Amino acid sequence: GSAAANAAAGGGGARVLQPADVADLLQPLLGGLLSILKRPASAESEYAMRAIMRLVTFTGGAQLAPVVGGVLDELKSILARVCANPSAPTFNHYLFEAVAALVKETCAAQPSAVEAFEAALFPPFQQVLQLDVAEFAPYVFQIFAQLLEARAAALAALGSSASAPALSAAYRELWPPLLLPAMWEQRANVPALARLVRAYVRTRDAAVLGSLPSVLGIFQKLVASKATEVDGCQLLGSVFDACPPAALQQYLGEVCRIALTRWQHNRTRKFALALTAALSTLVGRQEGAAEQLVLAMDALHAGTFAGFFGQVWLEHVGAQQSSGERRSCAMALVRLLGEAPSFKAQPQFALLCPKALDVAIGLLEGGAAAVEEEDDA
Repeated sequence: GSAAANAAAGGGGARVLQPADVADLLQPLLGGLLSILKRPASAESEYAMRAIMRLVTFTGGAQLAPVVGGVLDELKSILARVCANPSAPTFNHYLFEAVAALVKETCAAQPSAVEAFEAALFPPFQQVLQLDVAEFAPYVFQIFAQLLEARAAALAALGSSASAPALSAAYRELWPPLLLPAMWEQRANVPALARLVRAYVRTRDAAVLGSLPSVLGIFQKLVASKATEVDGCQLLGSVFDACPPAALQQYLGEVCRIALTRWQHNRTRKFALALTAALSTLVGRQEGAAEQLVLAMDALHAGTFAGFFGQVWLEHVGAQQSSGERRSCAMALVRLLGEAPSFKAQPQFALLCPKALDVAIGLLEGGAAAVEEEDDA
């Protein structure tokens, strides 16, 4: 438990043990823990399963390679058993977290291992979804997302020599059900589902991008609620990053209408930050998108973009926290000032330009303003 964690960390944060120190002990340690789960009296011991999860996370992928196959087989057997009668929620949580840790650590060290994980995990996970084991669905979606992200990383590592499609037949079969409204009714499913759909979108697979209206429908549903507004904007950002400008142009006006309507009815800082990050992805990474965005907003009502830019975008974008988002947002501001002639032609441009430059410099200098938690978040 916490005592063991503190001992490993040396109390003050510096590790006393390193992964290499337990490499020779890993197989007997995991074997002993798994043997506990084979005894009827302790078959669902949350302490043993949590120890397995923590040992996998602590050890890391390079040391796990000799044991990963055997551990995965054992966890699959346990998963099949608990699916038939899910009665120990804490144990089940650590079971799925152990599987997720195994995927994460192994694929980080050896990206090509993702295919073995897919072959092992697709059948039991499809069984979970077919049997409608509701409490397991969020975990399944989370690990599917991990696998798809790992597959993309593996293909990226191969570079130009990659010839395998990003989506296997099994992934393609899973895609249409993810778009069904019923899938999104369970609040517990939404974060993992949104991550999974983002992973699909980032593959740029033709079938996925061909479902763009359905994906944008999910965006609309998610931003309608404060509980899921950030998930919705992150999904929108993935769409903006993955889709070619020609495919996006016909939907941009409707996306702007949805986003602005949501802002008018419920103004939260989290939504403003997430929305400006998504729009910055569009403007910063798509050639000509700055002008497209201005035209799309102003088509709703003259001067809409300038009002939104001054009152929402510039007021909130400086509080972005991650370095990647800050760079993306700074680039977008520069492009909006330099590559949007429709905006330049408006009288508000001269007033907003100096402030926008100040905000862009602040973003690049890294002095992020503290993002306050909202009472009603």
